[in-house]
Amino acid sequence: MKPNEKFAVPSSFYHSLYYDKQSIISLDCELKEQQIKRLLKEFPFIFDILEEVGDKFPKPWEDRNQMIPILLESWSETSDMLSNLFKRRVRNETRGPMLQSISLYIQFLYWVNEQAVPGLQNIVSDMLKLEYTPINIEERMAFILSRPDSYHAYIQVSQLFEEGKKYFYKQNAVLKYQNIDQQ
Repeated sequence: MKPNEKFAVPSSFYHSLYYDKQSIISLDCELKEQQIKRLLKEFPFIFDILEEVGDKFPKPWEDRNQMIPILLESWSETSDMLSNLFKRRVRNETRGPMLQSISLYIQFLYWVNEQAVPGLQNIVSDMLKLEYTPINIEERMAFILSRPDSYHAYIQVSQLFEEGKKYFYKQNAVLKYQNIDQQ
């Protein structure tokens, strides 16, 4: 993907909360590490979309140890903002950050499973095919997606991230231990 190149969002990523038939993405930068957090915020599922359109770019699910901490840092920043908004009861300003948080979590879940997000049209049922999923993911995500700007959805996303982070760091520790044993 070259800077300032435009492309249509693939139909598999059409979802009423994110993209539709008229959605066009125009990247104004090369995909370099310093731009990753900005791209995650501005274009939900950008890396997964680029995978589908066949572009050469970093594949976060193949370099989890570098990319997932960046994604988790983005979540932390967004979570702090949301916490403040909900404390001040400014619900009308929570929708954008909540949609960003939901997209970050969906990407996190797939990337932890070393896969790209396949699309959004059947996202809740598609999650059940992953090796690792939190308990009751289907019901929890259905609730979150049906009320994305509610405080209770924020609490669910926060809990899902906490559960997922524990799994990610435990998995890394086990792999590190296995690598030490093999030496």
